[in-house]
Amino acid sequence: MAEDGNPHLRASDADRERVAAALREHCAVGRLTMAELDERLGQAYAARTFGELAAVTRDLPEIEPELPVPARDRSTADHRLPARPPPPPVPAESGPVSLRQSVSGWLAMTIILNVIWVLTGITGDFSSYWPAWPMGIGAAVIGAQYVRGYNRRS
Repeated sequence: MAEDGNPHLRASDADRERVAAALREHCAVGRLTMAELDERLGQAYAARTFGELAAVTRDLPEIEPELPVPARDRSTADHRLPARPPPPPVPAESGPVSLRQSVSGWLAMTIILNVIWVLTGITGDFSSYWPAWPMGIGAAVIGAQYVRGYNRRS
């Protein structure tokens, strides 16, 4: 840790943070349990010298640093943003809903609403036919879709 290897030299906050980050990495890959990590982090933050810091990680292998990414030469570099990756392929069945699919959904909704109306009417009265409202709104939307000619794949 110290340039000349002297374990009695005082460690800085940055040195303690480097050891703490290494301990977290060792825990992430399974070399330390959470309890061991907590204990060693306490020791690392309490360490005053490089020797005390080295003792915290003595039984752990060195963490290999990530390879640096080479810098691009700005004088010859293309200053445009890198190209975006192509979007994932769209399945053939996705996309706008066809008129046939809209009518099928409306019929399913109509059946469900009428079943609910009949079941609630058994215990009460059948005087108010409330399913007409959502059925009418759905029919109006489908009618507008048909008139405008949207998505006639049926």
